[in-house]
Amino acid sequence: MQRIRPGVFYPVFILLLTAAAAAMFGGEIFTDSLLELNAAVLSLFGNAYSTATALMLIVCIIIPFTPFGKIRIGGPSAVPFFSKGRWFAIVLCTTIATGILFWGTAEPLFHYTAPPEGSGIAPGSDAAVRFSLTTLFLHWSFSPYAIYTVPALLFAVVYYNGGGRFSISSVFMPLAGGRILRRISPWVDTVALFGLVMGMSASLGAGVLTLKGGLDRITTVGLPDEVLTAGIALAVIAAFTVSASTGLFRGIKHLSLLNFAGFLVLLVFAAAAGSTDVYAEAGRALLDYPAALIADGFLPPADEDWSHRWTAFYWANWMAWAPVTALFLGRLAYGRTVREFMAVNWLLPSLFALIWMTIFGGNVLEAEHTGTSDLSGILAAEGPEAVVYALFELLPAAVLVTLFFVLVTFLSYTTAADSNTEAMGGISTRGISPESPAPPVFIKVIWGALIGAVAVIALGFAGIDGIRLLSNLGGLPALFFLAAATAALIAMLMRPGLYVFREKEKSGGT
Repeated sequence: MQRIRPGVFYPVFILLLTAAAAAMFGGEIFTDSLLELNAAVLSLFGNAYSTATALMLIVCIIIPFTPFGKIRIGGPSAVPFFSKGRWFAIVLCTTIATGILFWGTAEPLFHYTAPPEGSGIAPGSDAAVRFSLTTLFLHWSFSPYAIYTVPALLFAVVYYNGGGRFSISSVFMPLAGGRILRRISPWVDTVALFGLVMGMSASLGAGVLTLKGGLDRITTVGLPDEVLTAGIALAVIAAFTVSASTGLFRGIKHLSLLNFAGFLVLLVFAAAAGSTDVYAEAGRALLDYPAALIADGFLPPADEDWSHRWTAFYWANWMAWAPVTALFLGRLAYGRTVREFMAVNWLLPSLFALIWMTIFGGNVLEAEHTGTSDLSGILAAEGPEAVVYALFELLPAAVLVTLFFVLVTFLSYTTAADSNTEAMGGISTRGISPESPAPPVFIKVIWGALIGAVAVIALGFAGIDGIRLLSNLGGLPALFFLAAATAALIAMLMRPGLYVFREKEKSGGT
């Protein structure tokens, strides 16, 4: 207990217990209050979320072509922890989590049936199909990964090359002095930690719903919904807590490889069994993608209400995760050049997401648009978690594929939660350094248990929307953090020589 940072750990712990109690006893009032607060935040800062995201994307495009891209993180003789394949698998599976599994098939139906009012696109039209795919590409590829990559790269260079502390505030080192950083460090870490824990609770809620939807499709469990929900959540919590307790270089590298293999199997199956017409439609959607990027980042939205409910909401949610996730991604980068970092953390995951959304989102839109299945009716009647299973029922070996998808969903959340529990434990613990990188196991167990409790209580009393809204509000302080991080990274680009020569005696392996 002496290693706990009380100014970081206890405020977040108490706030989460308060939020859980409010969800339990406040119910509808709790959710309505969050809706009002969230609407006010998006009204004031919705366009700022989009502009900040666009600027981070521009920085990510520029970095590989600058002298800064040649810097080796940790110094010229630093040896990487993992092979490139393992590194990419960990990065992909710890960032994408259950998002593409839960929303990759459901989100396009929302855009297809209700495009922005000011866009001139008729619901259910050919143009709505194209718009839906373009929007999926916008929400799930280069822009969100830029939100992760900017602070992660900044932290990696400052931590390993600049001697910074294992703290989110370290990313401000290029802009501020050491005395200022020491003063703001607990406050920055506390806010970021709260946002991530709520985000993980929301993600766990989505994962539990996806798993429950799959079990409902293939078997009759015979348990009340509340009991089944709690049982699934406990199984996931137990898995990622055990994995996190084995250490970064044991549990997560095996989980991520299994998870990545599962993603590939699902992709190959869906590509082979699904419609080939989706590729031509995806190509047309990609032609609209650059214009969508410019419009989102720098132009007034055609339908501000739609933009705030979808795009700005997404950016805020990704931003809520970004500060703490940056610690984990940055920690993995030891021994790699900045250009390698950009490829593995930004470019390749974005391309993977484009492929995934083309195949899964495209097949959902194809089935709906051609009348093969009333997937939008299933979405309205059974919820977003049911859409992917309804899609599988149109393909061969539906039961086997559904079972496999349930397994991949379980692995996906476990992998992401493992990495983030590691980072959460790190910033709420004293004495974390490159030479002593692991937080105590009991802190990881505490965070894992608390995340599960908040998720189960939210699902039972306020619904998943309530906890997602609370997670989304964490994006507001993260917006200012990321704006400062972007400025700090630009300052680094102007003075790359300051971060070239620092050496660390550390060895790694594959």
